[in-house]
Amino acid sequence: MNKKSLKTQHQIETALFEIMQTKKFAEISITEIAEKAAVSRMSFYRNYADKTDILEKFLEKIYHQFLNDVAKQHLNDLSQFISLYFTYFKNHRKIVSAVIHAGAEGLILKKQTDFFKRFFLERIQPTPPLFNYEIAYYSGAILSTLIYWSRDNYQLPINDIITILSKNINVNFKASTDNHN
Repeated sequence: MNKKSLKTQHQIETALFEIMQTKKFAEISITEIAEKAAVSRMSFYRNYADKTDILEKFLEKIYHQFLNDVAKQHLNDLSQFISLYFTYFKNHRKIVSAVIHAGAEGLILKKQTDFFKRFFLERIQPTPPLFNYEIAYYSGAILSTLIYWSRDNYQLPINDIITILSKNINVNFKASTDNHN
């Protein structure tokens, strides 16, 4: 992808997240995003199919980056994974805030669940294997906790969150020798 397209995508992403700080996702128009990003509607549509596509592609990048960070850390238990997850998203609190304000948590949950499924099945290989319902449950619990923690202005220490979630999520990790990207 060329630099101009990357710059345009960044402008559009930034515009969307700025608008999401004040408006619900359903109320945001393509025209509004394009104007805020200072790009034409044609440029918008060269990069994205619709506003949901912006969020999905952005989340794809964020979760891919997160999972690469997880792989680099060679995590071998759930508490390390939870710690990295909450630290990562605390460092991206503007994004979390925008998503919550805009009411776009469902899009986040879907993307996160897809990534957790890949992560658990390909990289961590939990024993016994997690099934789709379990992954959906864990993903929902973790995202709901992140949302609550964000609304509580990140008051609870991450170690307390680890304790709470580790008691309620029963995953036995087995380090994978395969290093996917």
